Amino acid sequence: MLAGPYAYVPRTNDMRAQFETAVILQPARSALVLRVAASIMVLVCAALFANSASGPSGAGFVRTVDSRAERCDSAASVIEGRRVGIDSEPFRVNSPSASGCTAWRSFFVVARPMRLELRLDANAPSSVAIDGRLIATLSAATRTTRTVELDLARGVHPFVVAFSNENENGYLRIFAQDRRGQWMAGPTPLERERFFTTQRAADAYLADGAPTSRSTSKALWAFLALSAACACLWVARNIARSNDVTHTRNIFAESAFAVACFATTLLDRVVAQRWQDLGWDELWYSNAAEHYIRNALLGDFTAEAYRWNHEHPPIAKWIYSLGAFFSGLDGARAIGFILSAWTVVFVYATVRTFESRRVALTSALTLSFMPHVAAHARIVGHETIQLFFWSATLLAVCTWMRFGAGHSRSRASMYAFLIGLLPVLGTFSRFTFIWFAPVILVAWWLATSRVRWTAWLSVPWSTIVGVVVGCVLVFALWPWLHEDGKAHWAETSSHWDRICSGHYLGVFYNGLPASFYAVMFTLTTPVALLIAAAGGIVVGFVRNRRAALLMLVAFLAPFLHSILHGRQDLARYVCPAWIGVSIFAAWGADAACAFIGAKVSAMRPMWKHTLAALPCAALCIYTFASLKRVEPYPLDYYSEITGGVSEVFRKQTGELAWWAEGIGHAGAWINEHARRGARVRIDTNSEGVRPRLRDDLIEVAQHSNLPADYVMTNLYRYQESVPRGCQRVYEAGLDGVRFATVWSCTAN
Repeated sequence: MLAGPYAYVPRTNDMRAQFETAVILQPARSALVLRVAASIMVLVCAALFANSASGPSGAGFVRTVDSRAERCDSAASVIEGRRVGIDSEPFRVNSPSASGCTAWRSFFVVARPMRLELRLDANAPSSVAIDGRLIATLSAATRTTRTVELDLARGVHPFVVAFSNENENGYLRIFAQDRRGQWMAGPTPLERERFFTTQRAADAYLADGAPTSRSTSKALWAFLALSAACACLWVARNIARSNDVTHTRNIFAESAFAVACFATTLLDRVVAQRWQDLGWDELWYSNAAEHYIRNALLGDFTAEAYRWNHEHPPIAKWIYSLGAFFSGLDGARAIGFILSAWTVVFVYATVRTFESRRVALTSALTLSFMPHVAAHARIVGHETIQLFFWSATLLAVCTWMRFGAGHSRSRASMYAFLIGLLPVLGTFSRFTFIWFAPVILVAWWLATSRVRWTAWLSVPWSTIVGVVVGCVLVFALWPWLHEDGKAHWAETSSHWDRICSGHYLGVFYNGLPASFYAVMFTLTTPVALLIAAAGGIVVGFVRNRRAALLMLVAFLAPFLHSILHGRQDLARYVCPAWIGVSIFAAWGADAACAFIGAKVSAMRPMWKHTLAALPCAALCIYTFASLKRVEPYPLDYYSEITGGVSEVFRKQTGELAWWAEGIGHAGAWINEHARRGARVRIDTNSEGVRPRLRDDLIEVAQHSNLPADYVMTNLYRYQESVPRGCQRVYEAGLDGVRFATVWSCTAN
């Protein structure tokens, strides 16, 4: 009855409803407002990116060229990458003169005492000088790498680099890290914001407290703005397709519930960041992401510049690099928070294609609070990216089936294109995404089983185009393959043959059994969710056989990874199966809701709906309680079946503290309680996961016999080193199990 922006609005006594119908819910007007809002959000995001990219006033390098190669002993410092016509930046060198010398001079700001590690990588004579003192030189004509360390006091330090370009392919890259920094995982390209062309600019920057434009809060706000823009455009697109006010109201209602799921998930991740320890591999991933984004900004797409963390495919690192651009590790984590929230929204939208809002909301919230899903979403890892692409592809598959399998329909063609594109991006974020293939095959069979097309004609051309586009993007974003791709691919895949080890049901295995993933998935999933999911499988097939079959395949497909011998790290390699558990558990809980609703049908509507929703609400609260029970170490969650962390420790059921949990909290205790000038020894199992100590504390060599006032140790594979003559003064752990310990050794 209602069509277009000038539709007739009947008079009612409810002025609010009349206003909504006449003004807010008019499709054309609402779509226009949303598009304007999206444009504003895009501008906000762009402004935050531009502000972070600009750097402080006066930052940069002064570049000079001298045709006399013998003058190159004056030295300098170069950021990884290629010079792209900006003379104030020292990047990869292609000097105008084959025998000339290129030098860069700058002033390096040190805001607090640091132990600077410099790494030179060059194939021609190069040198670096700091404070007028020659620090490192390279003279080999072949690729040579040299690493040096030096202590720098707070202040401004003259920084000079020189490079003699003896051939057309000459290059010089320099990386750095603070060995006294909060976390370490190898040097990254120099931060341009800390180098200035004049002493005056450097002094002014230091006097202002050495602020930096690389901010975690900026990263979060930038990607929130981008998310809001995407959401507004999607809602506007759907509203514009309808001239029905009722349909517009439904879209706004669904969007409100989706936003609630997004906000709930994001709030959990952001709040938990206050106590989040560093994960084992986080630094290597964020480190590689920083290399990627710096190389891209410098215009350097040579294969040599992208060799970082090459054993993993590139897309996840490119995604995290957007956050690393703002604030390194913390910025990359912000990306994970946003993508985790979008994953929950995609699950909500997927379930709404075939089920009620109550089922969709329950499945979204249980997934949001699933302990191991939440734990991995708080750190930089491949699990969050894999879940994001898995849920997005599942939504595209379900929506494509809803609108029809025919590729002649424009709306179905868009989702068919995504079905081709997203799996390619997901697979080259993490190779285990390949197990989504059975889901696509079953969806294709379900969609075409009722039509008279031949098999090859039923594959939409848009899907093929999506696959091609995805492959082109991956190749373009993986320069590691551009030069000698066969050798590089062999190096990337070489670690797949390794035999993994670990504790499993009381036995330490070198080469874990095929049952490892299924058992560990069961032991690390809340029991009530497993019970509800078992019932939900039956309920799903009764209610919607086609949807239930597709969800069952999506749930079981990740376990195909068990056929490979590379089994390790609890259930994280089959993490997409938790999406299936949340959906089937919501189905099971909703069946209980329907049963209660039938029993209280004679009650008042308010009480009837409240009581009927109790099973779904109880399931969400139970999942939330399961997560909070193991804070701040949800990576070590084990279900009630195991008896908790203490019983897992006693029986050595599975891995505990595998991700170096507790080390950050132990370091924070030392910084707060250690006396001034105390000697500290960090005897943990990973040098890369090392907390930053106070400036006045003295760190002695790790695992040495040197005396120390405090010693930090951690649990690794049920072993913990105990220093002689020391007593425990701090413990970080769960349920009586010590993950990290601080020892006082004053008597020594």
